[in-house]
Amino acid sequence: MTPLWVSLAELREYERRRMSGNFTVADDNEAYDDSILPLLTIAHDLYIYYVPVIICLGTLLNLFITLVLLKTRLRKRFHSHIVAAIAICDIGFLVALLFIWIKDQGIEIYRVPGLCQMVIFMSHFFPFLSFWHMIATCFIIMICPKNHCLTHTCNNVGKARTLVISLSIFTFTIYIYKTWTNGVVSVNGVKFCTILPETEAAMSILNILDMVVLLLLPFFLLIFFQILTVINFILKTVVTKSIGRSYLCRDYFKVIFAYSICFHIFVGPGCISKILVLFRMTHDKTPTYNFKDIIIENFIQYIFYTYFAVKPLVYMIVSRSFRYHFKELISKAKQTINITRTLVANSQSQEQTLL
Repeated sequence: MTPLWVSLAELREYERRRMSGNFTVADDNEAYDDSILPLLTIAHDLYIYYVPVIICLGTLLNLFITLVLLKTRLRKRFHSHIVAAIAICDIGFLVALLFIWIKDQGIEIYRVPGLCQMVIFMSHFFPFLSFWHMIATCFIIMICPKNHCLTHTCNNVGKARTLVISLSIFTFTIYIYKTWTNGVVSVNGVKFCTILPETEAAMSILNILDMVVLLLLPFFLLIFFQILTVINFILKTVVTKSIGRSYLCRDYFKVIFAYSICFHIFVGPGCISKILVLFRMTHDKTPTYNFKDIIIENFIQYIFYTYFAVKPLVYMIVSRSFRYHFKELISKAKQTINITRTLVANSQSQEQTLL
């Protein structure tokens, strides 16, 4: 059987050796199954072509979201700084993913001292911040008094900055250990940026805790948030016949609720996969996986990556205030361009008059 962390690159190497006649049963206890070749080809092509598209699209869209939120009057709102922080975290994760993708194209970027540790740190630090910023604001809105939301929270930029800075410091503190427990390790001639052999014992426990805090806890907390939201909506619309929230809070509430749905669609499969891993580990301390399990795990990872590119589109579709201020930003940009053209034309005419 094959360990779960074997990459597509190594699976392709298995296939190359098998086709060349150099593959033997001694290479692995599991006979290579020809039925996985189509799945392997699809997974490989998705990684080569789909992942870089996701990286580029997600980075551009998140930059666009951040620009509109922080360069318009939306910057005076609590929610704008939270959503901008989430977008910046998503960019950070996509940059880490870009480094991993470049390495898998045969470029030995891990020769740069410390880059491996930095990539591992970024790939945990930024998703954690992205998920927990969303969860924190979910419950801030839920407990916010309906008649004072606009005054006490949605207009308070200072609270947003405090939340972002505090959560960032906390996350940095709990993930700094990644920089000394990971490094470049060679397995079967293939170099991996992974756990160092001397830290495997400690990391076997820390990885389980990381899995719970990074994925499983947000997964169940967001389910709880969605249930409360549905109950709250039913009570207010059916019983009291009113929504009871300001326009800005309703707009932000819709965005966060849509984000939570996206989380379950794109991150949910990975959470379920991790629950199955934990279930296997309760029965076998060193569970093993066949090639098909590894390929399916890669498909789940691609769905996970998509989450970081889809969220900006969701925000654009759901938020009316964002679309309004985006149009305002475009209008100001056009005015600036027209003024610049007028000034240039006037300066040119003056120069011609002097000549």
